[in-house]
Amino acid sequence: MHDNDTSSRTGADAPWLAALGGLAACAGVALDALNAHAFAQRFDAHALGVLATAARYLLVHGLLLLIVARWRREVGAAPLLKLAGWLAATGIVLFCAGLTASTLSGVHWLGKGAPWGGTAFMAAWLTLGLHGLRHGVGRNG
Repeated sequence: MHDNDTSSRTGADAPWLAALGGLAACAGVALDALNAHAFAQRFDAHALGVLATAARYLLVHGLLLLIVARWRREVGAAPLLKLAGWLAATGIVLFCAGLTASTLSGVHWLGKGAPWGGTAFMAAWLTLGLHGLRHGVGRNG
């Protein structure tokens, strides 16, 4: 993005990050409920474990997106926060959606992006930490 991009200066992407965060957390609760009830007889222990991991990561990273969105609304231009949000969103798609789709469908190549998604999650947390180290909580950066 260019420096003069309004969303880069104002945190205008925060509503989208918040919406995705809420959707991801909701999906995590739904997946966990399905895993405990509807899927218990359908899948083996390994598959149930994979789905439980996907549900847990959806919840955690949905909350992360909500936090990043709130922080971006407060501080405006914060390239590291923006990057952290989009890395978390990427992780949700590649890791959580990939593993869930692969497990539910039996189409194993759908989960091939999971390692990249896990890497994106780690990079999101590190980027968020770097922003905090550089700028503190709630300060523009």
